[in-house]
Amino acid sequence: MRAYDENRGIEVGALLGLEDEKGREQWLFLAPDAAGLKVDVVGQPITVITPRSPLGKGLLGKCEGDEGEILVAGTRQQFAVTEVL
Repeated sequence: MRAYDENRGIEVGALLGLEDEKGREQWLFLAPDAAGLKVDVVGQPITVITPRSPLGKGLLGKCEGDEGEILVAGTRQQFAVTEVL
């Protein structure tokens, strides 16, 4: 895990919290590989994604508090970055 630098935004190695437009929260780890891997850390599920995924691409450079949207299978999905560690 890389230390978060708010001047650079989210990069590979970031652990972050997201909230979608329906208020669902999730934790993600942006890794160079192992997409889809799910791990449990102290009772908190964390999903591994890569910068090659639509969500990973949409997160690169974002900062805590930023909002964004991605297009998945023709459907727009909005999200907010709630926390970056």
